[in-house]
Amino acid sequence: MPNQRTDMPHITKVWPLLTGTIRYEKTISTRNRGHGEFIAAPILAYLIETSNGRILYDTGCDYRKISDPILRTSFDPMHPLVEPLPI
Repeated sequence: MPNQRTDMPHITKVWPLLTGTIRYEKTISTRNRGHGEFIAAPILAYLIETSNGRILYDTGCDYRKISDPILRTSFDPMHPLVEPLPI
């Protein structure tokens, strides 16, 4: 058996944290199906408890990439729509 590292922390728990939602056209998630249909998707972070302490891993959502028409073109050639944020 290869040598195992003993200095690595052990994960004891993983907590998913809902940090928000984003509404966007379903085509982003379903490859060109659902034009005109909007869905709400969760934006998550994870709190990971280890033997050495806690780690917060924020998966985030780069709203800029899907709200800017030019950046969205490189993100998804199907040009899905994203609902604007309420003011």
